[in-house]
Amino acid sequence: MIFKLLPDGPETVAWLTKEEKAWLQIELKTESAQAHLGPKAGALQALGSAKVWMTGGYLFCTLFIGHAYAFCAPAILKAATGWNVTRVGFLVAVIGLVAAAAMLLASRHSDQTEERPLHCIVPCLIMAVGFAVAGTARESWVLVVALAICFWAYNSLLGPSFAVPMQFLAGRAAATGIAAANTIAMLSGFAAPYYMGIRRDATGSYQAGLRELIVPCLCGVVLMMVLTRSLKRKDATIA
Repeated sequence: MIFKLLPDGPETVAWLTKEEKAWLQIELKTESAQAHLGPKAGALQALGSAKVWMTGGYLFCTLFIGHAYAFCAPAILKAATGWNVTRVGFLVAVIGLVAAAAMLLASRHSDQTEERPLHCIVPCLIMAVGFAVAGTARESWVLVVALAICFWAYNSLLGPSFAVPMQFLAGRAAATGIAAANTIAMLSGFAAPYYMGIRRDATGSYQAGLRELIVPCLCGVVLMMVLTRSLKRKDATIA
């Protein structure tokens, strides 16, 4: 016996009115028609799309930064401030709360303006500057502020960046393409803490690792710019 957790389409949703179902169906059809890889595209087409791989590369770069922060920030902040574990925990929590607000605000603004690329590129540039400051800071408060700003910027790009694939994928291609991009991105969960650990062992501190996080920040900028230009060229061809 097969149990369905999700409806197959708006027409089978019980809690929507007829008007809402009609509006949603029109929106889905419009998005599918505008997608570069629409419902008729197969899984192999999605896997062979350079746009999918660029999206995966961008997500890898940004999640690399997020994992590097998540695994190393408590140790870095403890060493910088000299505080005990409890106080550092509260500091990390406060930074995280502000980051959650930044995520919501940036995502809302991106939806309202229907703009994705700049909401992905600008935070990467902010993080590049922040890690440059954090990696060379001599004062503990400068390091704390720089890391906090980096984490806020990182969280602000998450919503818009995961909305990017839906600008060019639909139907089965969307399922395959998003899965492929996320698989690439998830590799950062191993690579980031491993890399930061290697740099910590090699140099005796996290400073070098923080400075070198500038590289994935700038790589993310380049990938998103190239992806955006590719999407614009395709849109111009369709038009």
